Formats: sequence, structure tokens, C-alpha cells
Amino acid sequence: MVPDGTFLLTHGSPESFDLRRDRDGVACLDIDIGAAGIIDRVTASGTTSPPSDVPVVAMRGRQVWPGFIDAHAHIDKSHTWGRAPNPDGTLLGARGAAKHDRVRRWDYDEVYRRMDFALRAAFVHGTVAVRTHLDSQEGRTEPCWPAFLALREAWADRIVLQGTLTLGIAKLIGPWGDKVADWAAEHGLRLGPVVYDGPEAGMQIDRAFELAETRGLELDFHVDETDDPQADGLTRIADAVLARNFEGRVLCSHASSLARRSETAARETIAKVAAARIGIISLPMTNVYLQDRDPVATPRWRGITLLRELKAAGVAIALAGDNVRDAFHPYGDHDLIDVFRDAVRLGHLDLPIGDWPRAVTSIPAGMMGLARRGLISAGAAADLVIFEGRDYTEVLARHGRGRIVLRAGREIIETLPDYRELDEAT
Repeated sequence: MVPDGTFLLTHGSPESFDLRRDRDGVACLDIDIGAAGIIDRVTASGTTSPPSDVPVVAMRGRQVWPGFIDAHAHIDKSHTWGRAPNPDGTLLGARGAAKHDRVRRWDYDEVYRRMDFALRAAFVHGTVAVRTHLDSQEGRTEPCWPAFLALREAWADRIVLQGTLTLGIAKLIGPWGDKVADWAAEHGLRLGPVVYDGPEAGMQIDRAFELAETRGLELDFHVDETDDPQADGLTRIADAVLARNFEGRVLCSHASSLARRSETAARETIAKVAAARIGIISLPMTNVYLQDRDPVATPRWRGITLLRELKAAGVAIALAGDNVRDAFHPYGDHDLIDVFRDAVRLGHLDLPIGDWPRAVTSIPAGMMGLARRGLISAGAAADLVIFEGRDYTEVLARHGRGRIVLRAGREIIETLPDYRELDEAT
């Protein structure tokens, strides 16, 4: 049983309307895997007969997903909550705690250990690609930049590791902005400005586009991570793409305040985002934790952006893990099924769920430029996640426990790392 939108039928197989599907659009398929671990065929279940010498495994109705793609993480900060908790649960509190911890505790071995731990957990859960943001303010590039390069090489045969150099957009003004952009171009990374609302925001966004245009960089923004309905960074970015006819890939993460704007203003912004072909990455776990935080009051809104409205307008939407066990979000385990479950519940992405699983598979794969990833199709590696659950209520109710992770058609033997391994780092 394969989620809608996460597979391509092999040429010559029956048309999709012949597929047997459940109420959420999950299709019953046969998946043929060759000896080299590459998918040979994807067909409607029961429409073909394998040769007698080919082993057949009955899935008994289990759901099978392509390997997960996490398009927005912060593994440089992960697993620091124990020594640097957020004092008040706010975004400002998180920034202060993270900055204080960095000054006191981070060295190369410590950072490498935590980042490697994060990748090991993601691998066991079934993730095949991760894009992590790396804090890149002046004076903060060590030890994360060199540790990232070492990990990218060490993990190359297991997880595609991409990086975005992230810093407050005002810090791109002047020589440091050129240095960051040059380093991104030299090492195949992306430029990740964090946009704040204010009178100079337009000029700062223009500077980010100038740096990207002169070096052929993709732009990977944090924007409108606030409940302020007047915050309009997303609109400004869309305007800049359209005015410049910018051809590079542009992603915008969070966009939380879009859900606080008037219906008219939200529709206008969404139309511009669609016209500019900007991809939106929603981080439901972190945003629901930080947004609308008050020490004595219950939150009145959910912190997430307008997922359904953006999708209806044709905007590419991904769901990602963001922060794990750090001052920005003390929970999580680098597991995109956990993220997907929260998004379904918070955003009412059901009745039916339909092709929303694309938001943690094929859509972020496209955002990251990863051909043949996040999709079950002929010619792709058989990097699959097999759940014990047969429908979404079973898969999501038990957080996807009981899963089997295949890489190139074979079950991985690794298990989740023990938190005690990080005791030296805390």
C-alpha cells in the first residue's frame, strides 16, 4: 500500500484509475526489485507474475513509503537542550540560550559527535537526504563549517547531506556577506538569510539576491517566524523574484505570520508566491512549540502557515524537522513520520490525506535537486520504509514503530543511537 503521489507506474502498466486504493488514496502495488537493489517495475498489484525463481514477499497490506527527505534541519544545534534549555519557551529565549551555549561549549569534536548522532537517528528512521542550516555569523563559523564538510564526506554513501549558510540578513551587508557567499559557492552550499521585518528589509533582501545572482547560488530563507500579521517578508521575497526574474531556486521556511494576515492580504501573497515559484517549507513541531507562547495563557493559534491554501494555489509544500532537542524545540528524534503526524493533526491534512506524504518525500527531493529520490519508480534505488501499519490510523497512531528500512533493497541492521553517547557532550 503506497501513498498517493509517491510512486510512478512503470510504462505500459495499467492506468492509475485501475489501481485499488483505500479511502485516503493509498494504492495497492507490486514493486519489483532487481538483484542490484534497483527498482525494476512498479505495477498495479496482481497485474504481473514474477518468474518462478524470484522471491516474493507478501506485505499483507503494510504501507510502503519511499525514503524520507528532510529539507530543513539544524543538526549543528541538536541535542543541546540538557545543558542549554530555553528559559521561557520563546524564540528570543531560544536564541539567547543557543548563543550562550555556543560560546561556552562548542568545539570540533563535540559538534561532530552531536551532528553525527543526529544523522544516525535519521538514517535508522528511513531518511535518505538532509539539508541542514549552519549558523554563519562572523565569529561563529568554527567549528561547524569544517565539521559539516567532514560529515558530508563520511555520510556520502548513506545520506545526501546538503548545507545552507544561515545568518541574519543584515549581516550580509558588507565584506562578511561576500565571504559567506563565496564560501557557499566554493563548497556547493546555499545562502540562507534570516529575514526580519523593518524599514531596511527591502534593501537587505535585494542584497541577498545580488549575492546569489553573482555566484549562482540558491536562496534558502527563514522568514516571518512570528505572529505579527504585519510581517511581510514573504511578500517582499516574492516581489524580488518577480522583479528580477530570478532563475535560481528559492525556498522560504516558516512563513508563520501568513496565517495571521487578513484573507485578502493572504490571498495576494499566496498568488505572488505561486507566480514566483517559491517553495515553502513548514516546520510544524518547532512552530507550534515557540509561537503564541505566554507564561500564563493557553496559545490561541497553531503557529503553522497556510498549508492547504498554499497547496491549492499550486505552491510546492514540504514538511521538515527543523530543531531537535535544543533550545528551539526540546523534543523530536529526526523522524519525518513524527513531523508528518503532527502536521496532519495540526493542519487538518486529512479527510482524505491524499498525496500529502509527498511533503516529506518527492516534493522536498525536488526542492533539493535530488533526481530519483523520494519516489518509488523504475530505475530508482529501492530505498524504502515498510511500516507494520496498513493505513494511516495504524501508521501514525504508533508513530511508525515496527518499521523496516531498506537501502538498495536490503534491510539495514543499524539501531537508534543511545543518548548516553552524548553524555560527554553535555
